[in-house]
Amino acid sequence: MVHQPQPPSLWRRLRAAYFLWLGKVHRHYGIVLGSRSEFARAIACYGRALELDSTLGQAYLERGILLWRELGQAVQAVADFNAALALRPGWPEPVFCRGMALQMVGDYRAALQDLAAYIASGDQVWRDHAVRQLALIRALLQEGRKA
Repeated sequence: MVHQPQPPSLWRRLRAAYFLWLGKVHRHYGIVLGSRSEFARAIACYGRALELDSTLGQAYLERGILLWRELGQAVQAVADFNAALALRPGWPEPVFCRGMALQMVGDYRAALQDLAAYIASGDQVWRDHAVRQLALIRALLQEGRKA
């Protein structure tokens, strides 16, 4: 018999939601002020949220976006996007973000797969960006074959 972990108590979920929200606030101020220390505070808040509720996929997504877009730490971001997708398979936003992070680290084939999967999901939020990035990756791969 496989033991399923017990869901966190309501109190832990509420505290986790607080730290998720606080992480978003610190990320916002990090962007507005160009402050790496605010980004560090945001990462700590997302981590605290996940300590309280490891099923909080939004915290993995938010931390991954921060790591990828604001700090250029794409490898760590991919791990967070993978964790978010393990909790919620097929979730379009982490699929798109993982594709972008994979492109950043030069894993163009995996990025191509994620971006195509994002477009196929029907989600429209980042569709235009995904289409442009797919065209760019295909051109890069085509150039690589010609060289």
